[in-house]
Amino acid sequence: MQMSNKRSRAAAHEKSNPSKKIYLKLKKAELFLHVDIEKSIGLCQQCIKESKGIALDVLAVSMTIAARAFLLQGQRKKSESHFKKALSIYEKIGDIDAVLEMKCGLATAKLTTGNEKDTLIELHRILNIRMSTPYQTSVSQRDKDHFFIPRSWEARILRGIPSPLEIDKAHKIQLGALYDSLGVAYLVIREHHKAALVLEEELAIYRILRDQPRSLSALNHLGSVYALLDNIVLARQYFEEGLKLSRTLHDKRGIAINQRNLAQLYLRIGKVTMGKRLAMKSFRIFYHLGMKEAASRALLTLSKYERLHGSISKAGKLNSEALSLLEKQIKGATHFNFVFQQLLIDHTLFPSLGTFYKLVRLYKEIKKRGLELQHEVAQEIARIAEELRLNPEAVYWLKKVHQDEIDRLNTERRNLVVSLQTEHDLERLEKEKEVTKIKMDNLEAKVKSITRETKLLAIQLAKKGSFLSSIRDQLVLMKSNDPQNAIDNAILFIETTRFRDNEFEQLEERVRSIHKDFVIHLSERHSSLTPTEQRICILLRLSLKPTDIASVLFISVRTVETHCLSIRKKLHLSRNVRLLDYLQSLEPVIQLSL
Repeated sequence: MQMSNKRSRAAAHEKSNPSKKIYLKLKKAELFLHVDIEKSIGLCQQCIKESKGIALDVLAVSMTIAARAFLLQGQRKKSESHFKKALSIYEKIGDIDAVLEMKCGLATAKLTTGNEKDTLIELHRILNIRMSTPYQTSVSQRDKDHFFIPRSWEARILRGIPSPLEIDKAHKIQLGALYDSLGVAYLVIREHHKAALVLEEELAIYRILRDQPRSLSALNHLGSVYALLDNIVLARQYFEEGLKLSRTLHDKRGIAINQRNLAQLYLRIGKVTMGKRLAMKSFRIFYHLGMKEAASRALLTLSKYERLHGSISKAGKLNSEALSLLEKQIKGATHFNFVFQQLLIDHTLFPSLGTFYKLVRLYKEIKKRGLELQHEVAQEIARIAEELRLNPEAVYWLKKVHQDEIDRLNTERRNLVVSLQTEHDLERLEKEKEVTKIKMDNLEAKVKSITRETKLLAIQLAKKGSFLSSIRDQLVLMKSNDPQNAIDNAILFIETTRFRDNEFEQLEERVRSIHKDFVIHLSERHSSLTPTEQRICILLRLSLKPTDIASVLFISVRTVETHCLSIRKKLHLSRNVRLLDYLQSLEPVIQLSL
């Protein structure tokens, strides 16, 4: 009975809070990102449908996770589309930090589409904004002091309020993510040295934060980059450090990835026994986790080695086992790699024309999909054509291989030009930034100078007013004892001197020029204020005391206090709000342009 009551209460709560159900699905979708991408995408699509009309923040998160899943799957156009939709939602909400994240994801999705230069500049621009802009932007000016949008998507949905330490950590994490995207961008244009530099920056950030899971990811990336640079010592160091860290974290997937990477390195440098053992360990872990594609890649490492240096029959068995794992998977790069290996094994065992024509058909399929494997396939077709003495075909395929090599050289040359142009543009942007900073510093110094002069003028007026006030008081006293016309004239002269003096007008003009936005904002929001009350507000903003204001305006302190009470009533200020604090907060909000 109690169990049924609990279930009914839980069901009622879920109905009253539909975001909770979607939230739980999104948690599952994120967990499946590296295990089963198809399942992750399916869950995200469900969340997108369910969250429409419920909450924009939930819809944006659903779009974001879907975009990341499509990016991992290699579907860049779909990834780009989802990042754009999430970006428009976050711009509507006003979450600047999330906007930067979406722009970073969008730039990463656009890589390998021929606009690498623009992507690199965009990523550097976002990085500059992130480094110069304080993390966490409030939802609105009204909620400035007590409500922020936290970085993590869970916190965005649950609306948790982060501490200053969490804000600082989130800022650094986003910087690390930007360095990671830049590393990927440099890898795409084969600038491996630059990729290594920015990935080292990423690792340094995560080490300072003691963020072990993200450090593990950065270690894997760095190991792969140094392997591409043929720096076996550093590659091995990072992979071994990653393996040690993944064991500390009990991260089986991380253990398997590092074991596979180390296996490739060991087989490359001749440590065959160690390499084979690690590759098989990696395979078993991936298989146990249900990550069939990753498990098949571990077998591919062994199959390739056995075909080139070991037993062809072993290579055939390993390849067949890997292909059986990929039967129900989408035909991607991994699948075609195994098919290619199988055809090479078949040809080694039984050379025939049939294998040759199968390789030709495979080349056409791979080329249509734009996979990098096509160059290697063309080389093998040319070699097999020579072995089978198919001279015309051999010449044709050798020409194709030669053309592919020319195309690759042209691509590398284009990438080098892109890199140089990017460096030039970044230097230009840096110089422009420095010039702008100098201009802003000069302008700030000028404003400070004018403000200082204005304060001095106000103080001088206050002293002058005080002096004149004292003389008037003395003359009034004299008048009460000895009413003479001369004394009357002297009093009249002193009282009219202030109104003929143009120093106050100069002061008011200067204040209006320096604090133009404040004066406009004050008159627009509080049109009921009289000219005298407006003058008092302006002088209060200059941090003048009531006694000084009385001297400047040539009125009594009591009159100033009466005016201040009237101003407070017209501004509808509560008792715990100081008038000066309110007046200083009346600057219009400056929006950050992204």
